[in-house]
Amino acid sequence: MPKQIKEAKNIEILVNITYEEKENSLLQKYTFIVSNKKYLKYLQDARFSFKFKLEKIINELLLQNFQKREDSEECIIMYYDKQEIPSPIIRKIQGYVPPYTGCQYCKMAEFKEQFVYCSKKGKHYVGGVKRCSVFKSKDELIT
Repeated sequence: MPKQIKEAKNIEILVNITYEEKENSLLQKYTFIVSNKKYLKYLQDARFSFKFKLEKIINELLLQNFQKREDSEECIIMYYDKQEIPSPIIRKIQGYVPPYTGCQYCKMAEFKEQFVYCSKKGKHYVGGVKRCSVFKSKDELIT
């Protein structure tokens, strides 16, 4: 049986931001719309750009008088003091997931003539590694 070749995946996640008024507070709810539920894990994984893109959206839409935040795999709920209710919004997060979490797709890897240098670990590797514990995905895949 031929070996299956892994490919990078281009993933799109829609973030639906809605508001709900409670007795003494306003809830700002971030729910996620994905083509495959397994993509939700990328929103909580700091190795990929999705987590940082989501945090940027949250910071842009932060309201006055923040109380607390509750995170789950399905949604994020932000609690605020009672205030005027903003309009709901939908934002799109798009990015790619590389086939491997190794040097070839890592933004910390520096490719030299004969080796790969990891700036995080301070080590040189011949040909690089396929999986790494300090991996940080490049923002875009260049083919």
